[in-house]
Amino acid sequence: MKKLAYTICLMMASFITANAQSKSSITIGGKVFSYDKKSGYGCLFVDSEMVKQGITIGFGKKTAGTKCISKKYGNGVAINFSGLNPNSDYSYAPQQNVLISVTGKWIKKGETYEFYATEWEPFF
Repeated sequence: MKKLAYTICLMMASFITANAQSKSSITIGGKVFSYDKKSGYGCLFVDSEMVKQGITIGFGKKTAGTKCISKKYGNGVAINFSGLNPNSDYSYAPQQNVLISVTGKWIKKGETYEFYATEWEPFF
């Protein structure tokens, strides 16, 4: 009985954590490269000058284990544009190498993080 109660508690904690994680929406900035229209994925790299100026935030430890690596920008993160709001001004994926502001959610998949974009717009 204790084992069942323990298992239920673990399942509830996992559900609460995943639910809280999926509801926290943030805005970050960067440039997208290697976008694949079929999968909806690309790699997002932060512009270090923007981080230094306080315009956007860095990715911190979220780049650990990433497959998104650039000689120019360093480590990036996987970004998914398949969940863009269809009623937004930019309901399609951005062009590559264009500085953008992206709103979405961090999702942890195993040991890596992915950013799921819900809206984006270019920096003007």
